[in-house]
Amino acid sequence: MGWSYSGVAVNVALQLAASVVFARLLGAHTIGVFAFGLLVFPPFRFICEFGLGSALVQKQDLASVDVELALSRSVILALITAAAWVLCVHALAPSMHQQQYAPALSCFALVLLCLPLQTLCTAVLTRKLEQKYLQISSLVGYAAGYLSVGVYGALHEWGVWSLMLGFLAQNLIATAILLVHTRLELRLRLKGDAGFLWRFGARAAAINISNWLTSSLDNMAVAWFFGTRPLGVYSVAYGLVRAPADRIVTTLQNVLFPASVLARNDTERLAKGCIAVIDATFLIVAPAFCAVAILSVTIIDALYGSDWRQAAWLLPPLALSMIFHCLTVVVSALLWGSGGVNRDLRIQWCSAAAFLIGVLLAGRVSLVAVAWTVLPVTVLRAAWGMSALVTTVGIAPRRLLSAFLSGLILAALIAPALFWLDGFFQRALLSSIARLSWDVVAAALAWLGLAALLRARIMTPELQTGLRSMLVALKEKHRA
Repeated sequence: MGWSYSGVAVNVALQLAASVVFARLLGAHTIGVFAFGLLVFPPFRFICEFGLGSALVQKQDLASVDVELALSRSVILALITAAAWVLCVHALAPSMHQQQYAPALSCFALVLLCLPLQTLCTAVLTRKLEQKYLQISSLVGYAAGYLSVGVYGALHEWGVWSLMLGFLAQNLIATAILLVHTRLELRLRLKGDAGFLWRFGARAAAINISNWLTSSLDNMAVAWFFGTRPLGVYSVAYGLVRAPADRIVTTLQNVLFPASVLARNDTERLAKGCIAVIDATFLIVAPAFCAVAILSVTIIDALYGSDWRQAAWLLPPLALSMIFHCLTVVVSALLWGSGGVNRDLRIQWCSAAAFLIGVLLAGRVSLVAVAWTVLPVTVLRAAWGMSALVTTVGIAPRRLLSAFLSGLILAALIAPALFWLDGFFQRALLSSIARLSWDVVAAALAWLGLAALLRARIMTPELQTGLRSMLVALKEKHRA
């Protein structure tokens, strides 16, 4: 966890810097073209991976033959999906008015060819809870690949090629680092019992695809109803909150999944861990994203400039949605580890169906209406997931509800104070960058002060016990 969140802090800062630089250098249209590619890419990725990495993490006793079976099947799927991607891009690009960018978007096929090694190396490290090298590969790949190559290309007017080649370089570098560290033996084995890999992998792939639908249908509706430039504006607002949210909870998910697998036979211990994790997650994300919703205009003006003001009206519903998205990801990881994969599968696909209906109706109204459709669907997914977790793990509903108290109180105290403070700074004629800087400092101090002052009264006993255990472990490690 320590390595995970150290990496997350740096990665979020790099992503924010990249988002601001590319938005200012390339403009909404080019950002929209690359966003279109990223929008269509995930299902190909999930079919290529087919949940085989998750199956290796879930397997009780992992042998080298399992890795070889998974690698051989992943390589075959990578070749098939890479060919399918090229065909689909050239077929879909004209209907989305992207035909001139089809050659650049075809480079995503090369990324698919990196995935077999990347997926299996990640699974081996995740199973051992070795987050250090996962974070190193991610950070180095992003900084030396996507950011460096992308900025160089943007400065030399490569257009969408700058983003595409940066993304490819990021995946090549990350894969090479993972392969060198794990020293994975690249042996293919076509014959053998791969039934468990296929069964668990199929359910994992189905859940991943449904998650992609619930996170992408709004972007698809924007691209379909409004075109490339509005998609660029929408993707900037969406990425501004989605990227840090994903970094926070996906990293947590990588730890929770194998940890809950190890603890699933000890139901009381697992229940306490679930409550502590949900309490900690909500305590962080609820005040943070409520603050983003309140300060949306100041954030967009300070980071992207007045030309991107339209994104400020999209930011509040998207920011509030991320609170429940984070809870959904955390609950999903706990369900996978504790034997509730089938329940999670039903939740995700039913939510995706509801979201599809919502965005089709909202797309006929306005861009902002599409953004507001995201919020009720994410609330539905989170609430349904919590209900499934209560049943799977055997947690008393009242115990689980107590995990939301600390986050609600801090959000209710901090968000209104920030609204008043930002208005005061605006009346004092401070620039948007100065206002945002002071707002961030005030929010951080308020969160730290209130959390320390009210800790014993608002945090669950499970989270307090977990924090004390972490402090003891850190002190022992320091002495050692």
